[in-house]
Amino acid sequence: MFKGSSATVRLAENKITGEIFAVKIIRTNDEEFSLIIKKEYSIIKGLNHKNIIKAEKLVVEPKSAAIYIVLEYFKGQTLKEFVEENGPQS
Repeated sequence: MFKGSSATVRLAENKITGEIFAVKIIRTNDEEFSLIIKKEYSIIKGLNHKNIIKAEKLVVEPKSAAIYIVLEYFKGQTLKEFVEENGPQS
C-alpha cells in the first residue's frame, strides 16, 4: 500500500468480520527504536477523538525483527495528496 522511510503500511482483512485495517509494519533490530515504536503505540492507543485514527493492536515478532501496529482504516487522501491539492493549511 504505502512505504515510508521506516515502515510499510498494508491493508489487512479480518477473515471473521470482514473488517479492513491498516497495518503499519516496522522492521528493526534496534532495541532503542523498538521502545520508541512501542511508546508511540501506547500514546496513540490512549487517544480518543473523531479525527484521529484508532490503534487497535500491537504485535511484536522478535524472530523476524518486526513490529506490527494494527490501525483503524480510513479510506481517503494521504496528507501529501491533501496539501498538494489544497495547499498548506494555517
